[in-house]
Amino acid sequence: MVSRIAAWEAKDGTVHKTREEADRHDFEQFATPRLRKFQETHFAPADRRWTADEVYQLLLKNAEELSRCFPPRTTVLTEALAVPSVQRRVRDGNGKGNGLEHGDHAH
Repeated sequence: MVSRIAAWEAKDGTVHKTREEADRHDFEQFATPRLRKFQETHFAPADRRWTADEVYQLLLKNAEELSRCFPPRTTVLTEALAVPSVQRRVRDGNGKGNGLEHGDHAH
């Protein structure tokens, strides 16, 4: 019996069970420190109570800066062209690996 393990690697090399977990990890690693800095810069002092309109106006005024707190969006095309982080071994007809990985060629 063959056990298959699926794993997704985040950009910092951590391994996750699902692609969604890896993507969430990447997002958190990128966005969390930037959002914290944005909050400290624009929403100080922390004990002040903000109205919804004040928050909206502040976010609107600083929308471009806020947008840089998030990772760039990937498209289906950029994702399709990306090199996979984990490569599978090529199997011959008998199910045995030949030592080459996809993209490698015997010379």
